[in-house]
Amino acid sequence: MNYDFFQVSAGDVFEDYTGLAVEVGDIDVYNQIHWDVLEGQDEDCATSGEMSYEEFITRFHRIGHKPHKVA
Repeated sequence: MNYDFFQVSAGDVFEDYTGLAVEVGDIDVYNQIHWDVLEGQDEDCATSGEMSYEEFITRFHRIGHKPHKVA
């Protein structure tokens, strides 16, 4: 399946069907999306992760965008 139409950018906020909310931190040259958990996880679970672009857009849907802070 071709997902090229679905743009993911640093700062985008996504959520999955369980209520796990994550913020995209970086997309590397290998098309791996690195993300940080915002809410929806227990203390014992991971606070960040990475997965392929295809896996990410299959699992998550966009719910917003957090603007970058200017120093």
